[in-house]
Amino acid sequence: EPIELGTECTNTGAKPATITARFAVTGATDGRTYLTKERQLELAPGASKRVSFTWRPDRYPTDAFVVRTELLDSTGVLDVLTQEVGLLSAKPAARDDFVTVKGSDFYLKGKKWYPVGINYWPVYVSGSEAGDYSLGWLTPGFYDPDEVERDLVRMEALGINMVSVQTGAPDGIRNLLDFLRRCERHGIKVNGFLGAASPLGFDEKAVADFLREARLVDNPTLFAYDIIWEPGNYVFNSEGRPRWDPDWKRWIVERYGSLENAEVDWAMPAPRIDGKLTSPTDRQLREDGEWRVMVAAYRRFMDDLMSRKWNDATRKVRALDPNHLVSFRQGNTLPHDFAFTATPKHIDFICPEGYSIPLGEDGYDASGFITRYVHFTTGGKPVLWSEFGKSVWGGKQMRPDPAAIATQGEYHHQFYRMVLESGANGTAPWWWPGGYRVNEKSDFGITNPDGTPRPSAALIRKYAKQMKAAHAYPKPDTWMTIDRDANAGGYWYLTFNSGKDAYRDARRQGKHLGIRTAGTGTDSATCPLVAVGNAPYTGKNPPKYLNAEFNSLQFRDANGHWVDVENGAQLEVPKNAPVVIRASVGNTQEAKWLTPASANGKPGAVYLASTEDSSVKVRVPIPADAPSLSDADFGEVTLTPGIAEKTTVVLQMTAEGRAWFGEKLRLVLVPVG
Repeated sequence: EPIELGTECTNTGAKPATITARFAVTGATDGRTYLTKERQLELAPGASKRVSFTWRPDRYPTDAFVVRTELLDSTGVLDVLTQEVGLLSAKPAARDDFVTVKGSDFYLKGKKWYPVGINYWPVYVSGSEAGDYSLGWLTPGFYDPDEVERDLVRMEALGINMVSVQTGAPDGIRNLLDFLRRCERHGIKVNGFLGAASPLGFDEKAVADFLREARLVDNPTLFAYDIIWEPGNYVFNSEGRPRWDPDWKRWIVERYGSLENAEVDWAMPAPRIDGKLTSPTDRQLREDGEWRVMVAAYRRFMDDLMSRKWNDATRKVRALDPNHLVSFRQGNTLPHDFAFTATPKHIDFICPEGYSIPLGEDGYDASGFITRYVHFTTGGKPVLWSEFGKSVWGGKQMRPDPAAIATQGEYHHQFYRMVLESGANGTAPWWWPGGYRVNEKSDFGITNPDGTPRPSAALIRKYAKQMKAAHAYPKPDTWMTIDRDANAGGYWYLTFNSGKDAYRDARRQGKHLGIRTAGTGTDSATCPLVAVGNAPYTGKNPPKYLNAEFNSLQFRDANGHWVDVENGAQLEVPKNAPVVIRASVGNTQEAKWLTPASANGKPGAVYLASTEDSSVKVRVPIPADAPSLSDADFGEVTLTPGIAEKTTVVLQMTAEGRAWFGEKLRLVLVPVG
């Protein structure tokens, strides 16, 4: 593309001046001269003038141009500015240049790859006012490539090969591209936060525009998209839960048939405020009690609602960019967290955070349990500990506290040891720059404000080689059978009680803990037929080990085009003509779905079928067995050979002869013509 070169200069003297602006462009590494040009300016005292021209290079160096601009008068050189103009490679990336996932490992260029990372902001953000900080360091005027380059050199020397960053706003795209170029030069991959891709408010146009303008789809330096930060902290906390009360009510009616059925199942009234249904209280999510079954139902609702939102968002991201991995950072393991069980089907790897993990043996074992637990819930996907750290700021002294710096090092050391032992794939502590963070009154930096390493940074140098060495996931040789519904505290309670104890016991015996439930290894014909909360399955409550979610449904219109259809849609169809759909349904629970052939005459063969409140009868077997977290993709399905009046269709999955389960999809067909 053309490059605009120029300068603006001011005569600060008392006399008129004749100034020569000299421009020289050389290659950053080859030293060749690609352009020389001069422009003359006549400047009155106090006057400013701007001179510029457009250059269209016909030759290029391999990495960057260096532009040297000199101002001269008859006495010699008065001032000099030097800047780099980075060049993006026009060479298409090979498929193995991108980080991929295979089984429980990341791969790069055909070999296992382990992210030894850091959450990165440049050292110069320390002390920034909150307003400046929130603009983002890639914003024009805040991005300092020389300081960033110094940071990258230091990181490479420590053994860091991945940084997690915010990709910024559209006005910073050029700076983002420069940063990616520099990271590539240092062998550092980038995990990029993409705020417009949030499952809670996906902005398809903004995502598409950003990916196109930044040319991210074909950039292999990008490791993954980080689509939302710490939703486990706030989506279902006491302030967040009321937002979902209408969804909670709809879910109850869909899965139990009515609120009254649910209350019978729970053996208690549903929670209400001023007569209106609401969510469990903080206490009910934290402490066990008579509300246990109701809370177990709410946790399944949390999983189903968030799985729906993550499904929609991640499918859209992958449709726009099939080359990069997709994940997000959990937040803390809290009583109202959902990240470990709601989202695993839709992400490529899982990212727990460590702020709820204390320093000491209990914390070590709790984090070890989390690592083994999420390996189980994700079906064995890679685990990246995406944040952990300790602030070293002394509030009274208003400077870093030496004792806190030592504690920070101990805390990071605890995580590196746990990651190696438990089989996690990588780390990204919070964060790089040392110094006072004004809006948090904290200092989590692993470096000092001058960029020199604190003990926590030195640990990366110590552990990087060991963490990057290819190794297999430590296979379980002792087992813990868990039941999230056994205590109202869910997996938060498990983590900090029996889970950490089981991990400790295994560790002390030199063994590796495996996690399973009563549904592990079962299928739609053999799984325990109990309902959520361990209540007896009645046909009017959701089965515990069977669950389903519609990935997509398409309808063939009168012109033969396939049109995406949302739940609840009203479709105009030709009168008395066949109505044909295509559907994909995901298995979001443990039991494998069996085809009729695999069920071999036993109850439990899985079908996409119409419910009793549907006006059209549908019964289509799944085309192949569908293990946990996989999909059943149906080909063309004829809903009806034709209709003459308005007709309602309700579809749901059923393990025939055993249970109906999962999301219902409702369509209204309106005949025309």
